[in-house]
Amino acid sequence: MAETTRLSDLMTALDEKHEGSEVSLNDVLETFHSRSFGPLLVMPPLIALALPIFGLPTVCGIVTALVAIQQVMGRRNPWLPKRLRHLSINGQRFHRTVEKVNPWVKRLERLFRPRLAFMDNDVTHRVVALFIVLISLSIPFVEPLPMGPALPCAMLLLIALGMLMRDGLATLTGLIVAVAGMASLLLLL
Repeated sequence: MAETTRLSDLMTALDEKHEGSEVSLNDVLETFHSRSFGPLLVMPPLIALALPIFGLPTVCGIVTALVAIQQVMGRRNPWLPKRLRHLSINGQRFHRTVEKVNPWVKRLERLFRPRLAFMDNDVTHRVVALFIVLISLSIPFVEPLPMGPALPCAMLLLIALGMLMRDGLATLTGLIVAVAGMASLLLLL
């Protein structure tokens, strides 16, 4: 189901499946199946960009790196501690969240769509995850600079959205801009 289904359809299916009952992080990961790394790779850079509090981008970068390392090592689904997997949200609250977020997701689906299918395989995902680890671990070094973490976090978000939506063009664009940004930063130092 998760192979060809659109993200908005996955969210709606999860909402309908758990109508009125709590939805755990484990339920989300099971619904996203082969794309289960996606939500865990999207959230930290999104949080870091939305809340530019000193230190938060570093924490988000470390979390992103820990998730991506698992993909580099060949895991099909991310490992999370049992306590974290069982974190849940009230069914009604989840339903309201899906109703608010789905229009935005549908807009994103117009921008991000399956392209460059050769980028959507296990080997490529592992290579991209290695770049995600490197970009994530660069964040603590650029955080003291004004707006320093913005570029790596934005590129991590673009790469993660590309992987989640199976958009190889977005993933490749994010990788190229991130590598170019890191290279230019190294030249400045």
